[in-house]
Amino acid sequence: SATTRSLALRALGAQAEAEIVDGLIDRLGDEPDAGRRREYAEALTRVYKVPAPWVYWGYRPAPRPANTVAWGRTEQIEQMLDRMLADSDPTVRAAILVRMQREQVPTRLATLADWLHEEYEAERVTLILESLDRQSRSDAAGLLARVVSDDGHPNENRLAALAQFAGDLTPPGDRRPLPL
Repeated sequence: SATTRSLALRALGAQAEAEIVDGLIDRLGDEPDAGRRREYAEALTRVYKVPAPWVYWGYRPAPRPANTVAWGRTEQIEQMLDRMLADSDPTVRAAILVRMQREQVPTRLATLADWLHEEYEAERVTLILESLDRQSRSDAAGLLARVVSDDGHPNENRLAALAQFAGDLTPPGDRRPLPL
């Protein structure tokens, strides 16, 4: 059943085991169903890195932070997730990017550039802009300028890209935005 499948994938996504990751990557590469591709990729994001050693910090734990310790399959997972950002289904791309942002999986500038070149849906462009904000400012500047100057993008996205771009113009010790 769908519930059993969902629980099984959730359990697999909590185990950083090489055999499990290899199986998920193999299935992800051959899966024709967009929903299942999304589920497999989301499971991979959860094991991109493993948790640091647990330390007791109080009575009730805070929400689970992103895992911080790289392990033997971190690089393969990162490469596969990057390929998934070029998936034929834009909703799969967006769901995977959200999970990558949550789990702090780095995105490649070239992949974001390719996607941004063809994407004009406001929410998905917003996600891409959020990922560009985590890139080197000098590397992302050209993409931000392209969004700002492209009339095909919604005004909210163009303004957000302009604000990110203008953030580059702020002197390092001065966090006040420059008047436009």
